[in-house]
Amino acid sequence: MKQFTKTTILFGLLTALLLFSCKEDHVADQSLEADSLINIAYQNRNYDSILSLANLQQQEGKLSDLKACYWRGYAYSR
Repeated sequence: MKQFTKTTILFGLLTALLLFSCKEDHVADQSLEADSLINIAYQNRNYDSILSLANLQQQEGKLSDLKACYWRGYAYSR
């Protein structure tokens, strides 16, 4: 019985690890997309778009609070 419990716990932990690792990849892909959109606005010197993109991407959870604050500050300074 003890071996069955250890095996079940190990299986559960491995399953959870796999599920969480898949989620992080999806978040990283969304973050890259958000960075790409803001980078295009940056290259075009479209500061109004940088502001709106930073706000929208932050609200959708695709951009971290730190990056959103950075881009807003950058756009306001220009």
